[in-house]
Amino acid sequence: NPDMSSFSGDSAVSAGIGSTLYGKRSLLTSMSGDIKRAAFLRLPLVAFYPKVKNYSIVFFPQNSQEIFDDIIAAYAVSEDKKVLLPAIVKTDFVLNNTYETVDVLTQKIVENMIDGLDLEKPDRHIKYRLNQNLEGEAVLQKAMDNAKKLISEFSEKYRKKFKRTIPLIESAQTADAETIIVTYGPASGNALLAVNELRAKGEKVGLARIHIYRP
Repeated sequence: NPDMSSFSGDSAVSAGIGSTLYGKRSLLTSMSGDIKRAAFLRLPLVAFYPKVKNYSIVFFPQNSQEIFDDIIAAYAVSEDKKVLLPAIVKTDFVLNNTYETVDVLTQKIVENMIDGLDLEKPDRHIKYRLNQNLEGEAVLQKAMDNAKKLISEFSEKYRKKFKRTIPLIESAQTADAETIIVTYGPASGNALLAVNELRAKGEKVGLARIHIYRP
C-alpha cells in the first residue's frame, strides 16, 4: 500500500502495524519509537516488553498469573472502538526468570472473553490517521480516559468468571495508614510482606500497587 510509505520501517512494530491493519492480532516482544505511529493510526498492538513507552496503556504484572491475565485484558481493552491504542504488558528480569503455576484458560474461553478484531479497512485507517499535533494528542487522551472505565468493567467480568481481578490500583491496609508505600510489578509482593510485618509492630503503614498506567 503506497499510503503506508510513511509508516514503513524494519522494526517489529512496523510489522505489527501491517498485520493489525489487515485484521491479524500481533503480540510483540520487540519495540521501537514506531509505537507512536501505531497510536496515531489508532491500532491496538499488544506487546510483552521490559520498557514503558508513551502513547500506550501499560500493565505492570506482579507474577506469572497476572502476565497471562493482563495480556488477555490488554487485547480486550485496546481493541475496543472507544480506545484503539497500543498496550504493553511490562516484563522484567524477575518475571522472566520465575517459575510459577498458572491457570491457563482454553482458547475457546479466551475467545469468549474478547470480541473479534473489527477495524476499519486499511485505506480508511491510513486516510484518517491523527495528526501529531495538540488536536491529535487530545483525541488520544480521550481514548486513554475511555480505557479507564473499560478496564474496570473487564476486571469485574473477569472476577465473576475466574475469581481474579485486573484493577487499575490495588491497595492494602490504607484506611488508617499514616505512611503508604507505592509500588508496582513483582516487588509488590515483598512490599506487602513488609507492610504486614510493620503492622504487626504497630506501625500504620499501607500499600498502593499501581497495576495499570495510562500516560
